[in-house]
Amino acid sequence: MTGSCPPAGLWDLRINFFAYALSFFWIGLMWMTHHNNWQQVKLVNAQTVICTLLMLFFASLFPYTTSLVADNFDNPTAQAFYGVVVLAVTFSNMAISHSVNVANDDLSLGLLYTLSDRAVIIDIAIKVTGLVLTLTVFPPAMMIAIFITMFEIGVAHFFAKID
Repeated sequence: MTGSCPPAGLWDLRINFFAYALSFFWIGLMWMTHHNNWQQVKLVNAQTVICTLLMLFFASLFPYTTSLVADNFDNPTAQAFYGVVVLAVTFSNMAISHSVNVANDDLSLGLLYTLSDRAVIIDIAIKVTGLVLTLTVFPPAMMIAIFITMFEIGVAHFFAKID
C-alpha cells in the first residue's frame, strides 16, 4: 500500500473491492434468477440434480478466482480463469433451465429460464469477447465484460417482468 491515511489506503484497495463487488453482485443476480424462476417448477429430474451440482461446483470457485483476480488484476491467466468459471456457471444454468423445462410439461422456458434467448446469446457473446480480449490484448477485459453483462441481464430481467 502506498497511502498512509485511510482514504488513500481505501483507494489502494479499489481493485480488490471491485473484484469482490463484481463477484457478489454476479452471484446475487444468479440467485435472483433462480429465486424468480424456481417458483414455477413442480418437478426435477436426475439431469436437473446433476446440472445443479455442476453449477454449484463452478460457483464454489468464485472465492478462489475472485482472490486471484483481486491480487493479479492485469494477469491474463487470472482473468481468463475467472471468465471460464463465469461461463461454466452460465452454461450450467442453461442446462438446468433445459432440464427443468423437460421435467415440467407446463413450462415454456428458453435458454436461461424466462430471459429472452436473444439476451442470453448477447450475454454469452460479450463474455466470450471479453475472454478473447483478455487472452490477447487487454487482461481486464474479462471483468469489464462481466460488469457489462450484469447490466444487460438485469435489464433483460426487468423487461421480462413487464411483458
